[in-house]
Amino acid sequence: QRNAANGSVKFVLGFCLSMVLRLLPIRPWNVEPILAITMPFARAYGPVSSFLFAFLSMVLFDIIVGKIGMWTAVTSLTYGLVAVGAHFWMKLGWKRPILGFAGYALVGTLVFDAITMSSGPGFHGQAWGEALFGQIPFTAAHLLGNLLLSITLSPLLDRYLVREPRLEADALFESWDVKVEQ
Repeated sequence: QRNAANGSVKFVLGFCLSMVLRLLPIRPWNVEPILAITMPFARAYGPVSSFLFAFLSMVLFDIIVGKIGMWTAVTSLTYGLVAVGAHFWMKLGWKRPILGFAGYALVGTLVFDAITMSSGPGFHGQAWGEALFGQIPFTAAHLLGNLLLSITLSPLLDRYLVREPRLEADALFESWDVKVEQ
């Protein structure tokens, strides 16, 4: 497991990428990059950093778009827990990380959608059947988007951002004689 403080520049880049992709005006419905971006970080930086990355990605987005509410709490905590699960899933020793990313995109999406779907009946008195029926197209789009992003974006981020030693904070700041404490 890598030092999260030394990966801080990478986390900022990951946050920025997540925000830019989520703020695109032309984006397919319910295609969210958070899980695909979180998985490579979860693989490298551990459960606490994974939780914080996903949690803060949701909270900061809702702050930026001015839509803070109960939904923010539900989705950010749920994505945080899904990110912790991603860390342990990726530690199963996948010989081909792309298979790990794709597999967890399916598992993580189903867990996220099941928990967030429960918020309708749990907090707003919505009928369970209505929530489940309404969830089907939402989850289908979410699964398709997360699966596609997990086999394209996750491996690219893993290789060119998360595992790139030149983007570690100590390497970037070495010329400035600034040290990141380990």
